[in-house]
Amino acid sequence: MVQVVRNCVRYVSWKDRKAVCRGLRQIYHSPTAEQAEVQLAALEAAWGERDPSIGPIWRRHWAQVMPAV
Repeated sequence: MVQVVRNCVRYVSWKDRKAVCRGLRQIYHSPTAEQAEVQLAALEAAWGERDPSIGPIWRRHWAQVMPAV
């Protein structure tokens, strides 16, 4: 989990990191995988244009990350 978050934050500007981390936290603190997907979609909608690499990183590692939820 930590590596996925760090990998996403690496591409985010310094001033936006706290806001992006709040969105990422909502994903991995979701009680179900379905709610986590909804949170990921919301994060992609909010930050996808500015930082388009965040969504694909999570989608690529989804199978490894979501069993932890």
